Amino acid sequence: MRRHTFDLLTPRTKTAWEKAAGKDRGRELDDEASRRFARVDRCYRVILGRIATALVAKLSDELDEVLADYAAFKRAAAVLDFDDLLERARKLVREHDAVRRVLGRRYRHVFVDEFQDTDPIRAEILLRIAAEDSAPRWQDSVLRAGALFMVGDPKQSIYRFRGADVGSYGEARCAVARRWPDNIVQVTANFRSRPAILTYINHCFEAPLSGKGQPGYVALAPTIDAEAEAVADLCTRLIGNMTIRDDNGELMPLTPGGIALLAPTGAELWRY
Repeated sequence: MRRHTFDLLTPRTKTAWEKAAGKDRGRELDDEASRRFARVDRCYRVILGRIATALVAKLSDELDEVLADYAAFKRAAAVLDFDDLLERARKLVREHDAVRRVLGRRYRHVFVDEFQDTDPIRAEILLRIAAEDSAPRWQDSVLRAGALFMVGDPKQSIYRFRGADVGSYGEARCAVARRWPDNIVQVTANFRSRPAILTYINHCFEAPLSGKGQPGYVALAPTIDAEAEAVADLCTRLIGNMTIRDDNGELMPLTPGGIALLAPTGAELWRY
């Protein structure tokens, strides 16, 4: 068994088999031993899974009393914890349409960043406030135009341990796409890497991130040179077409020397 884990340690006995039975026969015996070990390992994992399921069920039963005592304590102290605030806010906008409409009029435009880390409760609150009418399922909400602006990258969803569900991101996205398909904007511009690096990244990650259960992959496009070209084009249009004051205070046409570029570092200024 591996140290600090419940995983079985895969035996490495090919050399021993070859020494005992010769190279060819030893290889056959080692293959047979590997197949038998794989079967044992599968059965072992099934047993572990059933033990874990039983332990979780037992722990859940034991926690019911603890949770009931905690709920009674909160009622007696007239306090709410963070989960209570979320759940009661959801209940309010789900069951009281008048309140939901008032909140929708008060918060006409809602901006949410890092939406891939939103849990289902918060997603429901947001989409119900931004919806025209209250749907039985928040996923079927018909959103008001301009009510909800979300930014998120499902490939960066890393907070499942605290309740975040990337599925909520996908369902909210579908709610937008049903009414405004063109409002789904893919952010593909990369301002950091050279084209050759992005070509390699696109090649390596497209297939793994587009498989079943994966968020899908959108190819990145290099913009580091395109940005320099846009700045150069703007400067070209300004030179000779804009007047500035010289050191003597006299008006004169703008020249290249009258333009300064500010950057955090000088490493990439040669492009401009």
